[in-house]
Amino acid sequence: MRGRHGLTDAEWAIISPLLPDKPRGVPRVDDRQTISGIFHILRTGTPRAGKRGPDHLYRQRNLVERFFNKLKHFRGIATCYHKLARNFLAAIALASIRLWIKINEYTT
Repeated sequence: MRGRHGLTDAEWAIISPLLPDKPRGVPRVDDRQTISGIFHILRTGTPRAGKRGPDHLYRQRNLVERFFNKLKHFRGIATCYHKLARNFLAAIALASIRLWIKINEYTT
């Protein structure tokens, strides 16, 4: 089955062996349909019909970008002074908790 932007059988024969074959966590959906959807978005710039519009994606992306911008205010995180990855991740966790507390103290 091939839609306007779907994968041909020849394309799928090349791509399918490159995908992981061991399922982990959430049950996998149809890989061919997912890859076709990704190519549709790449080609047209719009999500598939029946899916949430781009406004939803932009709002989520905006929230993530704003959060990272707030994290950059912590100088040790922005400049990555920590030599060990676990220390750096611990610093991010602590800064994230503090930001979360500050945001939620005004909403309660």
